Amino acid sequence: MSDYQKEREITSKWLLKIYPVILLVFFSFIIISCAKRPPEEPPRPPKFSFEPPSVETKKLDIVLGIVAPSYDTKSLELPVIGEEDKKRMRDVVYLFSRSMASDFERMVIARGFKTKGPFNSLDYMTYPDKTGSDLTLTPKIFITQTYGTRRAGGGMFLLASRDNSFLLASHDSYSCVLTVSGFIEMIILEPLSGEKMWMKRIDFEPVSVNCKFSYGIKDKGKITQRTEIKVDTRPDALGVALERIYPAVMETAWRYLHPDEVKRLKQESQEIRERKRY
Repeated sequence: MSDYQKEREITSKWLLKIYPVILLVFFSFIIISCAKRPPEEPPRPPKFSFEPPSVETKKLDIVLGIVAPSYDTKSLELPVIGEEDKKRMRDVVYLFSRSMASDFERMVIARGFKTKGPFNSLDYMTYPDKTGSDLTLTPKIFITQTYGTRRAGGGMFLLASRDNSFLLASHDSYSCVLTVSGFIEMIILEPLSGEKMWMKRIDFEPVSVNCKFSYGIKDKGKITQRTEIKVDTRPDALGVALERIYPAVMETAWRYLHPDEVKRLKQESQEIRERKRY
């Protein structure tokens, strides 16, 4: 037997000895990588509330119809997001808008005005509702969200299929920063004619919140398919950002809804009704 053959035989024996160890280490790594982490505590739902700074004891002879805030759900679209997380984002903004409608009603009452509503939209106001309201207050919400990402980690492994082909599966995880900005338009209308009497815009100060998300990927040949979202805290980050934005927006709205200015608007709305003979 030549020296080369002896050396090859020794190498083969050595590989046979350490091969089980390599397999053991490899599968241990896969098991550790795939092991489920202990579940994180679910984040608390956002809380949107505003307490009027003062309450007017003397009631004014002005009736304001409150219309629930409207918003555009298209601004909530984000790349790589699951249907469940889309719903969570819509739920956050819905809670934001419903809380605002309720707090606008409280605000108007605290200012000394009488109220009707809140109504889902102007279309839900009946003719008696409109004739019984001197003015209507309609907020419109515009939310913009952007986010930057940084890859935080991931893993990759091979899965054998029944036809002896191999499927390359992996998961990617990212840390991100979600930045929320936008504005609210407060619009006062003469309800019968729909004529716009007054409009104020309240800009959001941008708020940035840390977030993270991860998702699975499967590659088979030239086909790449994203699988389910593993973790996505961006809806929670949106709730935190809007919760921080909410008090400043409502405080500004309180200052804008001054009784003296609304009294002037009521007089103008009465002139419109007389002119159009409602």
